[in-house]
Amino acid sequence: MTFHEHKTPNGRVALQGKHPRRPKWSSLPLAGFLSAAPAPMPALPWPGLSPPYTVRTHVGGEFEEKSEDTMTMSMVDAKISGFKGDRNWVNYFVAAKGFMLVTGLPGDKYRLYLAGELEQYLKENEPKEAFQRGLDFFETGATIDHLDWSSTWPIRKIVGEFYRRGNVLLCGDATHVHSPAGGQGMNACMQDAFNLGWKLSLVIRGMANAEILDTYEAERKPIAEQVTEGADRMHQVLFNAKIGIEDRFRLTQDPQWHEEAIRRISGISHNYRGVDGIAGTAVTAEQHLQPGDRAPDIVLSKSAPQLRVYDLCRHCGFTLLIFPGDQAEPGIAAREIASTVTATFGTLVKCVAVHREPVSGFDVDHMAVDREGAAAKIYGLDNSSGLALIRPDLFLGFRGALTDNALLLDYLGKWLLPVAETPSVIAA
Repeated sequence: MTFHEHKTPNGRVALQGKHPRRPKWSSLPLAGFLSAAPAPMPALPWPGLSPPYTVRTHVGGEFEEKSEDTMTMSMVDAKISGFKGDRNWVNYFVAAKGFMLVTGLPGDKYRLYLAGELEQYLKENEPKEAFQRGLDFFETGATIDHLDWSSTWPIRKIVGEFYRRGNVLLCGDATHVHSPAGGQGMNACMQDAFNLGWKLSLVIRGMANAEILDTYEAERKPIAEQVTEGADRMHQVLFNAKIGIEDRFRLTQDPQWHEEAIRRISGISHNYRGVDGIAGTAVTAEQHLQPGDRAPDIVLSKSAPQLRVYDLCRHCGFTLLIFPGDQAEPGIAAREIASTVTATFGTLVKCVAVHREPVSGFDVDHMAVDREGAAAKIYGLDNSSGLALIRPDLFLGFRGALTDNALLLDYLGKWLLPVAETPSVIAA
């Protein structure tokens, strides 16, 4: 994300910024930048953000605005022509009087946002005319030819008091709402569901105790607080007219601000380190990567067919990477660990041997050849040997030495019931 100070021909000083968007909208990870509505929609308040909150009203708990400094934002999807900016980027226009965002949608449509004093135009004009005045204010050269739909909603800053009450589980916008600055909302909501989904599946299928559902709030609520605060900091740069435009510009030029913005918007900075002991025990030397971090992906085999770490995780369970290292008989320890884990937890844990050469006793679906030893390095394993357990949501749960079989089983026991206590369909 880059910002530069821009002085328009009429003498207005503004911040102009942009960051790239993905060309394939079906895989776009940024919240708010969705495809245009298939048909015109009426102007309605943003659903779910205005009291009363029906589900929470029945289950109790606080879900109230923490800040008195609230504002609204307006949005339209429109066909425009003559735009001077790059439709392949998310274009920000920031001035003391307000904010505008312009980004391309599939086809010839654009999505436009308007906030600040510029929203006063909406009180004086129809949405089409109001947004046109905003485009003219920033001298974008654009003309609105047709408007599909418009919406205005309040920007709130709320993190719910709880995520679970008995069998009621709250997710996404039902647990946290915040400024759309940085487009973090959809990513955060999807990660809520990703965190909860595999746990809920295990409990429903009788493969885990219901207590593991409590880890959902323990892990995701701190992330919601980080996202909310991070979005608020970016909000101050983009929207807060109380901060001078020159001061906001100086803030965006701080390399640390850029690095933080990138890590927060992408979600890479979020982790579950040390959340109530959930992240397991790392008994190897301190490394940059720790249990609770997002498991890094890496290419194991560059020759066709290419194999990546994440390819090994394409199943509904835990993935145990066993690194035999440079032992004389690497298959012996690896087979013993895999046999013990499988006998205890069945196919809920996929055991994969990762080594420079094929390891005897492991078939093609449970073996990964890593001739460069890159995976062992990135997972922080001493002497290229050890264990790395990846959770179903692709976070590193446990990391240890080959001799830490007992600690590994203890960690897995926090999540899974032994096969002897679960339906027979999961037995190996």
